[in-house]
Parts: sequence; structure tokens; C-alpha cells
Amino acid sequence: MEQDHIISEVRKNREKLSEQFDNDLDKLFEYFKKEEKKSKSKLKNLQPKKKSGSEQ
Repeated sequence: MEQDHIISEVRKNREKLSEQFDNDLDKLFEYFKKEEKKSKSKLKNLQPKKKSGSEQ
């Protein structure tokens, strides 16, 4: 099976970040929260919307 270069690049960057934060998810999360605050972009909440009572 041929490897997708985009997937390979994403995995390589994930490895670098993981190593940078000693494989500690709490440290990584704090890093992303700080980056999010510095961002000028509007961020979206990707949580699913709650259904109203009639749509169940």
C-alpha cells in the first residue's frame, strides 16, 4: 500500500510535538491553549448541537 505524504507529514509533526513536551499530554494541552489565545483567527466549537425534545 502506498503511503500518503500528508499523513506521513502529520505523524512526523505529531512525533516532534510529543517529544518537545516529554510525551506529557497536560503540557501539550497547555501549549495549545496558549497558542489558541494568541491566535487572531476565530475558533469554532465543534461540539455537537443538542437536539430539541421533538427531534428525538
